[in-house]
Amino acid sequence: MNATELLTRQRRRVRALFDKVEVGDADALRELSRVLVAQQAVERELFYPAVMHLAQEKVLEVLDYHALALRALSRALAAHLRSRSFRSRFAVLKSFVLRLYAAEEQGLFPRVEHNLAAERLERLGTDMEALFRLQLRRLWEKDYLPSPRKRRTTRLTRLARLKRRMRSVPPESQQHWPRVA
Repeated sequence: MNATELLTRQRRRVRALFDKVEVGDADALRELSRVLVAQQAVERELFYPAVMHLAQEKVLEVLDYHALALRALSRALAAHLRSRSFRSRFAVLKSFVLRLYAAEEQGLFPRVEHNLAAERLERLGTDMEALFRLQLRRLWEKDYLPSPRKRRTTRLTRLARLKRRMRSVPPESQQHWPRVA
């Protein structure tokens, strides 16, 4: 599957998830957030660098939409699913994402399909699909697998360690220093 077909297929999935979230499905919201983050990471890492030479201005415009959409996603995820603020934040997220898709599908994709060789699009699509699956797996693991407990080092713990070390050093009266003549 070539790169633009892959992105178009993923966008259909995102649009379907938007509809499920509007009904109030919390699982669809989690899946939507993972898919959006993974999709945008793949586009930034593989797709846009490969097509930057074809339409630099359009790619830079789309990258701005990516930043706005990720910000809107984080704001929507911060609100409770049943609240009014979530509905308004979700509407903003949806509008940014749909504008992003329209900008790419109308301006960028036709230019990419016309100027890149079919083999290059196929190879790029294969790489993008593999990275997308990897990103989704990582995001799923981050959400569902327990993370190892991290030890926090604060100023107080550093002071406590220093005191323990100081106790292990014998007082000066017990130390035997060679005499200097």
